[in-house]
Amino acid sequence: MTKFENVTVVKAANVYFEGRVTSRTILSGEIEVMLPGASQWQPIKGGEAFEVPPSSTFTVRVKTLTDYCGSFLA
Repeated sequence: MTKFENVTVVKAANVYFEGRVTSRTILSGEIEVMLPGASQWQPIKGGEAFEVPPSSTFTVRVKTLTDYCGSFLA
């Protein structure tokens, strides 16, 4: 893959090194998750989030190329 297609880039940027470097948020991907105790798949699109209860598992179906970022909260 040489480029991202069908993505949204957030206009606001973080600016570093006296304005010579910028960092922007790219919203991409589409997945569906089956969370513990759920009976239906929940669609999640770029920029959205979902929570999983502690000590449980979940299932993911990837619909389009997706970047996933997970956080473990104590």
